[in-house]
Amino acid sequence: MVERRPRAAFSFDVEEWFQTQAAGKAYPPGQWNRMGSRLQEPMDYLLSTLSRFGCRATFFFLGWIVERMPALAHRALQEGHEVASHGYAHGEITFQDRRSFARDLHRAESAFRAAGLPPPRGYRAPSFTIVRETTWALRELSSCGYAYDSSVYPMFRHRYGFPRTPLEPFLFQGEGFSLLELPMAVAPVLGLRLPVAGGAYMRFLPLGLLRGLLRRVTSAGRTPVLYLHPWELDGGMRISDCSRIQRLRQETGSGRRARRKLERLLRSFRGIPLAELAEMSRSARLRRVDV
Repeated sequence: MVERRPRAAFSFDVEEWFQTQAAGKAYPPGQWNRMGSRLQEPMDYLLSTLSRFGCRATFFFLGWIVERMPALAHRALQEGHEVASHGYAHGEITFQDRRSFARDLHRAESAFRAAGLPPPRGYRAPSFTIVRETTWALRELSSCGYAYDSSVYPMFRHRYGFPRTPLEPFLFQGEGFSLLELPMAVAPVLGLRLPVAGGAYMRFLPLGLLRGLLRRVTSAGRTPVLYLHPWELDGGMRISDCSRIQRLRQETGSGRRARRKLERLLRSFRGIPLAELAEMSRSARLRRVDV
């Protein structure tokens, strides 16, 4: 039987609920070891659901998580998923310099190595902070042997976003290096680039509108790169120490509603890991972006 569903590259950024940008002021890194983990149950749900729908995906693990819960990364790997790097401590690159970024990157790689995991081939920056001002980080990723990055939102956004970059996979080209970029999904509508890749955008948009916008992406011949966090699938999560606005950002549409949306998307699209999209892209004629 011919598979008629369009492809989508599903990915999940594996971090705790208290490690997000929204929760950062209330729960700084010095408090993380005292916080209660809520990762196991949503990860159990996620892995079993992906198996039920025959979907393979990419899990971008924080090194901090790998150190404390290596069995989660091994289970994802054993079930046919790709395990990639989200850095070590979820620090946004816009607040780092080259030395601190390299330190965070290598610390994550050490955590993978100590856990007996293969070296990560893919990377995603916390909060998508590969932006015009932080393209220096791409050289470090290339020198460390990463095969691809997936940190760019090709649109304008206050805290992140890289406007006017291609909507499909492309190459970042610098002096002495190039690196494949797998950008997050956006849908062009009336000259605007609308974010449809996931996270809060997936939680806030009505399902019918979300699927319609994603169909616009696939009808243009592009494979959308999608993402969620395990904490978005946790119905019991409450971040009471944060402001009302931050609570709304992190809790609205999470839990059961996010699970229903994810399952509908898994029915609508044939899920592949980003490593597979990267391999497909290598035979294509890719545009280049000089940095």
